[in-house]
Amino acid sequence: MSFSDYVHVSNYVSNFIFCNMSNATISVYLDKRRLRKKDNLYPIQIRVHHLGKRKYYATGYKTDEITFAKMFMGEKGNLSSTNKIVKTTILKNSLEGDGIIKELGNKFTFSLFDELFIYSKKKRYTVFEAFAKYQEEKISVSTKEGYKAASNSFKLFLKETGRNKTLHFQDVTADWMQEYEDWMISEGKSLSTVGIYAKYMQRLFSKFNKIKGIQPFGKDEYIIPSTLNIKKALKVEQINYIYHFPCDSGSNMEYCRDIWVYSYLANGCNMKDIAGLKWKNYENGKITFYRQKTRNSKKRKLAPIEILLTKEANAILMKYCTDNTDDEAYILPIYTKDMTPKQKHDKVRQELKNVRKWINRIWQKLGYEGKIDFQAARHSWASVSRNAGVDKSYISQALGHSSQRVTDLYLDSFEEQKIKENQSHLLDTTRTYLKVV
Repeated sequence: MSFSDYVHVSNYVSNFIFCNMSNATISVYLDKRRLRKKDNLYPIQIRVHHLGKRKYYATGYKTDEITFAKMFMGEKGNLSSTNKIVKTTILKNSLEGDGIIKELGNKFTFSLFDELFIYSKKKRYTVFEAFAKYQEEKISVSTKEGYKAASNSFKLFLKETGRNKTLHFQDVTADWMQEYEDWMISEGKSLSTVGIYAKYMQRLFSKFNKIKGIQPFGKDEYIIPSTLNIKKALKVEQINYIYHFPCDSGSNMEYCRDIWVYSYLANGCNMKDIAGLKWKNYENGKITFYRQKTRNSKKRKLAPIEILLTKEANAILMKYCTDNTDDEAYILPIYTKDMTPKQKHDKVRQELKNVRKWINRIWQKLGYEGKIDFQAARHSWASVSRNAGVDKSYISQALGHSSQRVTDLYLDSFEEQKIKENQSHLLDTTRTYLKVV
């Protein structure tokens, strides 16, 4: 499409119009109303027209009518090298503005256009470009994989619902996120998964979105779901059966059973924290450490987690510990000093897979239905502690939560389940009681 295809001339202005499918148009505009008398030049502006309203943007350049006609009106004649540069610069800016108008489509407003046009000199990312860019930053391997999984999920949503493959931030509205949630549920995905992926999207908005007026997350917008699967919490009786389950000495089953039990007894430590323990973190049956999940946090006040191990937990740690007791040596032989972050990540995943395999064999041999995972140890510790009357503030600190509010969300479903259990004792429905009248 050549520039000379779109030309409009009036008694007051001469301009070059860029056409698009939107209701808005953008023009290169010579404002004859503002003659600079000392050199008889007019300012060159960029004009945007939308639904009867016009807005003008200065380019910083001035010229006369004849030169303007040569630049933008298709008039024949030579241009100086300076004027050629001016022409190229203005047309480039106008094309960028035209691209913004097309990008906004029927969502166009002058305020949104202003924000994007101001940022037009900077890189503006699409949503999937932002996903890829964020994965290049210094984040953990597991976080990179999380962003990749979220990106793939959103791409699949676009494909399955027949949407455009290119996703701009202004396309992601509260309604769009709700449609994505509904689609995920229809595909058999959990609300927890939706919540995780939505939080990744929210993070991208705060980091890469240049349109301040667009934000689909908030109190009056899309609410990110936060759920907890209460089925992950085991009863004390079930945990004791696991602890006392007979295993062959030195077997894989024994090791996995012990590591799962250690996690439960050690305030629900996750596998990454267990693998990362060094001898400097241990002293006379007490371990002090920062959670791997939050140790790189930018928060200034990051409190360490202190756990006074039970004799059973301490026995498990000593049973599998390494002989090298240097401060920087790992207690358990899961990590080695020369491992890269990627190798550590892969090792933890393999350990989790191994524990899940054997703990479920024990679970099935005990006659229980369904499956449990390593995370069940953490949920069970929180559930058992709260139901035993342990103060929420202690549970919050022991779990390494950032605030009491996080713990409240974590424990709400446990307490709801306990209430349901208590209510089941209000009436005996197992017998028929008849009163003789």
